[in-house]
Amino acid sequence: MITHRAYEFRIYPSRDQQDLIARTFGCTRLVYNHYLTEKKQRNAKSKKALKINGKTGKIKVTRKTKKGTYKMRVTVTAAGSDKYEEVKKTVTVIVKVTK
Repeated sequence: MITHRAYEFRIYPSRDQQDLIARTFGCTRLVYNHYLTEKKQRNAKSKKALKINGKTGKIKVTRKTKKGTYKMRVTVTAAGSDKYEEVKKTVTVIVKVTK
């Protein structure tokens, strides 16, 4: 059986110490919020809701993708042979996310 112990401390800072503590926490909060916002913006730019596998052509919807309709431009290539030349065509695929 594990026994947990907790110690509780109370401090009584002077007026100067209170000001210093308040400034320190204020600066810490400001820096934390700045870098948190920066991280969220960076992630929002890099995350894509839809990914396509180049070999199989399957479209994968990433987790936590919001419901809605998404459009994706896909380049389709038809392989050529000695009789036919290779053809590339860009199509727009519409994917509906319901869950």
